[in-house]
Amino acid sequence: MPEAFEIRCEDIGKKFGRDWIFKGFNESFKLGEKVAVLGQNGSGKSTFLMSLSGFYALSKGKINWLIDDKAIEDLDWYQHYTLVSPLLELPEDFTIDEFFDLHFQLKRMKPGWNKSRMYERTGLEPAKNKFIKQLSSGMRQRLKLMAAFVPDVPVIFLDEPCTNLDDKGIALYEELVSECDSQLLMVASNMKVEYAFCERVLEVESLR
Repeated sequence: MPEAFEIRCEDIGKKFGRDWIFKGFNESFKLGEKVAVLGQNGSGKSTFLMSLSGFYALSKGKINWLIDDKAIEDLDWYQHYTLVSPLLELPEDFTIDEFFDLHFQLKRMKPGWNKSRMYERTGLEPAKNKFIKQLSSGMRQRLKLMAAFVPDVPVIFLDEPCTNLDDKGIALYEELVSECDSQLLMVASNMKVEYAFCERVLEVESLR
């Protein structure tokens, strides 16, 4: 984990057709911050988050990702964040065990984590050799949470992270969040349980 990390937005905007989702946004986000991106369904919360991650191209402005005040190349941003989103699919023809092996070849685990601990925390041990296409929606979401919270990266983007979770799954989410004091967490949501821990709030409707 770097000592200093920042996402710096310079007059950024995104539009679809003639409609601006957000524009003229000039703010920064740093390690340790917990930021809620709020708005009604269809307001552009996910678009804002995906734009910050580089998943969507901007319509105007520039985003700089900086480690110790040195810019990271756009194509290398993916190395420094994880993302939970309904827009991202899991590899259906992988087993859970194969998925974990592949994912953590690409992203290093935080100290103290291993597959055994992930299975213990999620209750997925009995299903580890099942194909992902055989899993329930709740099991898939727990898998997504592990893929987001266990890698040793500065930034976690969370788009509707409690989708399809039962009470035990939500408790797991809250536990994982509590272990991320040194990371930047950004949550796109309209459900209080998903962002109750956030100290900073952005209302998407106010960014147009």
